[in-house]
Amino acid sequence: MRQDALYALYIDRLRDLHSAERQQLEVLATIAESAPGTEFGRTLLGHLQETAAQVIRIEQLCCDLRTSPLGRVARGMEGLLRDITEIMERDTENDAREAALIACVQAAEHLEIAGYGTARAYAATLGLGDHEVLLQQSFNEESRTDYILYGIALNTVRIDPDTLDQTVRETQSHRV
Repeated sequence: MRQDALYALYIDRLRDLHSAERQQLEVLATIAESAPGTEFGRTLLGHLQETAAQVIRIEQLCCDLRTSPLGRVARGMEGLLRDITEIMERDTENDAREAALIACVQAAEHLEIAGYGTARAYAATLGLGDHEVLLQQSFNEESRTDYILYGIALNTVRIDPDTLDQTVRETQSHRV
């Protein structure tokens, strides 16, 4: 691959990440407000601060390259955030809503982890060591948040044993 082609891919990746992080800033605050005092809400508030720092980090990288971080819309993040909005509008049990929101936020984290990993690899290949370090920092933050969310999800989706027994009996009575 020609270096100029890889450079263009790198710029696109940075712009996509910038768009994704900016979109997520708006939604994370709303979700955190809907889960005040919970571990989930506290985790999102902490990650909200990291996300704001990640936006600034990407803007610094683009400034270093003398380019704008604007120009792309992260369609993948747009779809995930639309799913989150729909979940928040549903009238469902709090634990079920939280479990669904955690799943969507984790999907967003996975999208960002992939994006930062790819951008980091491009930066390394292009010899942009300072960029590589900053992208690794964001990658680590996203990975840590994903791991914390995984732990919260394990605790959130626990089902009351009596309810589970009743559900199993009902399911078995419907079998042919």
